Amino acid sequence: MPYRYTTYILSFIFSMYLLGCGSFNPNSDIEVAAFPPENINGIDVKDHIKESLKIMYPNIGTYKLENELDGHKALFHLGGSYFKVSFDSKGNWKKSKVDIRFTKSICDNVRNGIRETEFKDWKIIDKELEEKTTKKEYKFAFQKGKDVYELKFDGEGDLIKKEKTTIQFVQ
Repeated sequence: MPYRYTTYILSFIFSMYLLGCGSFNPNSDIEVAAFPPENINGIDVKDHIKESLKIMYPNIGTYKLENELDGHKALFHLGGSYFKVSFDSKGNWKKSKVDIRFTKSICDNVRNGIRETEFKDWKIIDKELEEKTTKKEYKFAFQKGKDVYELKFDGEGDLIKKEKTTIQFVQ
């Protein structure tokens, strides 16, 4: 079923749900938030995202584009890493997340920041880089025995968040 018809059907079902709940307002913009338009001002959003991805990741192959409430998310593998790239409803880049495969690819500032923590001898079981327009953040999960901590560092290597987690990673 073409995307356009699926959008209309889902929008109709959602409207009927809201009507049944007594909270439907025909003048609200909720459909716009829930189902981003395919093109804005004559520019196809999906084409804009495709071109942006080619510029940001020149070696990108195939990717999966998912609709979200506030835009779109492109999912793909590149260079052995898994990427999640978010765009707003107009197709403008918001942020990128990549699972870091190799510890040696972490910048020196962050590696030095890790060495300054009590977790320097713990096993790193998860590594992720999140880039936004104004900042970079590295997120790590450290494990020792049954204890798991998540730490977040800024791009300068400063620790900005530390919390114990109950998440158990499968080895």
